[in-house]
Amino acid sequence: MPGLEECEELEEEDPSALGGTTLGGVVDGAVATGIVRTRTYDVSISYDKYYQCARVWLYGYSEARQPLTQGQILEDISADHALKTVSLEAHPHISTGAGLYASIHPCKHAAVMLKLTAELRAAGKEPRPEQYLFLFLKFISAVCPTIEYDYTMSVDGM
Repeated sequence: MPGLEECEELEEEDPSALGGTTLGGVVDGAVATGIVRTRTYDVSISYDKYYQCARVWLYGYSEARQPLTQGQILEDISADHALKTVSLEAHPHISTGAGLYASIHPCKHAAVMLKLTAELRAAGKEPRPEQYLFLFLKFISAVCPTIEYDYTMSVDGM
């Protein structure tokens, strides 16, 4: 059985790896090699009293943990939704001066969620209340396709 070194299918270099070039080249006192750095987002969900449904807020950070500019945030949003369904505005529950958040406008959330649950029922699957948040995040991933979610349960198997 050949060792990993002998496999021809292995890539020599991962183009997304930074190869030790991190902030100062040091992470926790050790030289970092092959660490893939990505943009990250804080996601908060609030209740929108006017539309009486959930409203999603995204605040992004660069690979160096610096707040993203408005342009950088819009790069991560689907072109069909940027500045249409998604707007940049101040978060109502975070202190002023915290910067703008990408807000996924809630006016269509209820209708989309009804459609998704109807499609599940048509497929013979009855959605349970505790699965709603996972289904909602699946819907949000269509708006923000570059964001990867770590699901703890299968949404497809509902």
